[in-house]
Amino acid sequence: MLTLEELREMASIDSDADYYVSLYLNVDPLANPRGEYLVEFKNMVKDAAEKTEKPAYKKIKKDLEAIEDYFIGSKREFRKGLCLISSRGGGYWKEFHLPVPVKSRLIVDKVPYLKPLIEIMDAYRRYIVLLLDKENARIFVTGMGELVEYTEMHAPDIPGRHKEGDSRRGESVRSTKGETILATAILGDKSQERHVAVHVGIHVNDVVGHMERIMEGQAVEGIVTGGPEEVLYMAIDRLPERFRELIIGTFAAGMYETGMDVLKKAMSVTEGHKHKRDAEKVDELMERTLKDQQAVLGMEDVLFMLEEQRIMELLVDSDFSQPGYFCRNCRALSAGAGTCPYCKGPFEKVNYMASLVMQKTVELGGRVSIVYGNEKLRNAGGIGAFLRY
Repeated sequence: MLTLEELREMASIDSDADYYVSLYLNVDPLANPRGEYLVEFKNMVKDAAEKTEKPAYKKIKKDLEAIEDYFIGSKREFRKGLCLISSRGGGYWKEFHLPVPVKSRLIVDKVPYLKPLIEIMDAYRRYIVLLLDKENARIFVTGMGELVEYTEMHAPDIPGRHKEGDSRRGESVRSTKGETILATAILGDKSQERHVAVHVGIHVNDVVGHMERIMEGQAVEGIVTGGPEEVLYMAIDRLPERFRELIIGTFAAGMYETGMDVLKKAMSVTEGHKHKRDAEKVDELMERTLKDQQAVLGMEDVLFMLEEQRIMELLVDSDFSQPGYFCRNCRALSAGAGTCPYCKGPFEKVNYMASLVMQKTVELGGRVSIVYGNEKLRNAGGIGAFLRY
């Protein structure tokens, strides 16, 4: 799975002599039942041969051959999206097998083209998905369009519980430590309610402990909870406040639904959360820019703050396509042509300005949010940023 650390490493690549071929290919079996993506790849190679300047094409020819050999020699089944980044001159090769489709394109430049990967990282951030009721819990992590089940838990020793082996339900799921916990709890009658409440509290505490261990090793955007509607909120109320504050939404689900069903329901919640969050961010960006409170709008101001290393979070309209200028000497970016004000070198026009701005933001430790369908941001130039100070 693609990580933010890998993205920052690639964004920091700086080359004066070497070229990089960045290939993104939709290899989704549903769209390519007979391997049609190979024809698309060959057409893109032909197009690159016609449009790339001869000195550059001479340097990337071996990259294109290496990528073609990769397809010929690969016997693996692809997923939905494929990203290959190659620079034979720089001894560089990266491949990412993506669980979501990508728009097919082949880009030749002196830096890797990372915009599609940044968009995917933003659209499919990591969330904890917790299926929970009074007796049972399943904990997942979702990210990059995938769902990984970490553990399945059942509360032990609840009054009235059948002995282990009686009426077992669900699938055996290996936890991160290789443990497998299988039990089934059945609440007793009303006379046992007080005893049950104690054990439910113990169960929730155990769930919290597992979640804390999972969250220690990775940054998550929030928590999505699901479960039987009649008991879900009662179980949520027993979670510590610090966890309840991270919950971005809930969905109704049976405790033993398939991973695919859980993923679909969780993604419906996270997509709605992103749309709402982005709209709120745009409104805040507009307000803070008007008040001159550590926020800027428009390409020129964003690029100036980027060179000052002050961007904390970049907001970019999904259709932003304004060209710009790039200094090969010091890697400065500019909205206008002329001479670089930092090193006096010449600016070179680039059509992939959005990608370069995103990559430099990631390289410098900033965050990138791709905003979809927001007319306010689009009408304000399509790009803005919150500043560190």
